[in-house]
Amino acid sequence: MMNNEEHIPATLFIKNLTVRCIIGVNAYEREHEQEIRMQLFLWTDIAKASRSDNLEDALDYSAIYKAVVKRVEHSKFYLIEHLAYEVATMCLQHPLTRKAKVVIEKIGALEKAESSGIELTLEK
Repeated sequence: MMNNEEHIPATLFIKNLTVRCIIGVNAYEREHEQEIRMQLFLWTDIAKASRSDNLEDALDYSAIYKAVVKRVEHSKFYLIEHLAYEVATMCLQHPLTRKAKVVIEKIGALEKAESSGIELTLEK
């Protein structure tokens, strides 16, 4: 039986989140939206939520999803590094997120590759 002091570490994730945005440095990229695909991994402690079954005790990944989509769809970043840092920082703003890993891929950005991208992990 679990006591109130016990921790249950878990990783919540949002997989294959696909949005379109302005990203890149060349003239074409500055004028045309590109498709990007994101994977978000959010480390948290689910002990309280697992006992209460109450959303207020859980990491609300739906709220993070909505905020990230809104921000990215209206972004005009030059570098994918900056975009990844911004998304990871947004994920860490939720009080129950302890660590966030963001994987961002530019789909079809390189002629002979399915995607190119970045993986970034930040902790509080």
